[in-house]
Amino acid sequence: MEDVLTCAPAALAAMDRHAFEGSFLRDPAPAVAAVALGMLADGVAPRQASDVLWLMLQLAAGEGGDKNPDSSNLYARTFRVLRGGLTLIYREFLNNPWGRQEARELLEILEADQSKHAFYEEFLRSTS
Repeated sequence: MEDVLTCAPAALAAMDRHAFEGSFLRDPAPAVAAVALGMLADGVAPRQASDVLWLMLQLAAGEGGDKNPDSSNLYARTFRVLRGGLTLIYREFLNNPWGRQEARELLEILEADQSKHAFYEEFLRSTS
């Protein structure tokens, strides 16, 4: 993982045509999503976390399937992995000004309870 961190954002941008091509996901997408969440969980520097969030956003915004949690298509599997990291995404949203916009967009896509997302948006506004 250190190799990826020392090369970011170039290494993360290299995921284009590996985990996704344009807006379409490719087979490694669920595994790449899991590694990205692992990087956030390890506590990378804020600017590196922003790059990781960008990668996750590319995966979450991908096309090619439904978001039905019971589906076995590539998009649904990737979506489930990313949704499993909502706590990490909220942490970045609240604490990382460099990654806040990417985290915000991820939450708009991934959070099933938009009232929770709205609560944290308001909390952030009230503390700024």
